[in-house]
Amino acid sequence: MYPYIKRMSSSINILDVGTMKGENAYRFIELDEKNKIDTIFTIKTTDEYNDLIDVNLKAHYGKVIFSEPKESVDLVCINSNTDLDTTLKKYYDHVKTNGIFCGNNHSDSKVKDALNKFRRENRIGTPISVALDTWFWYRR
Repeated sequence: MYPYIKRMSSSINILDVGTMKGENAYRFIELDEKNKIDTIFTIKTTDEYNDLIDVNLKAHYGKVIFSEPKESVDLVCINSNTDLDTTLKKYYDHVKTNGIFCGNNHSDSKVKDALNKFRRENRIGTPISVALDTWFWYRR
């Protein structure tokens, strides 16, 4: 997703839903050469990996906040380890207009089924793109 983040304006905010070890947030920060990312809001799905989250993100606490944002964000990442039907519905409205809604494991049939159902129910006609098993579309 980072090539698409690089094209966004500066000072972007990200919501990472379903983080387990903090690797997604860490990777975004690691690739952010131009310091465009202002905040990564992180919603954990389990406390099982708290030690690994500390290892991966401790140096970035302040940029990484473990709560939902109060306002819309530029990018929402959904991890496939969540209850996708519920998660897609709950977090889609967190994406700004022209922001990106994305997630992982597009090759998994349960992910494809959940996405197709969600897009159909919400009449989303924006094309869905897939790159390296990551699905995404721009919210219009």
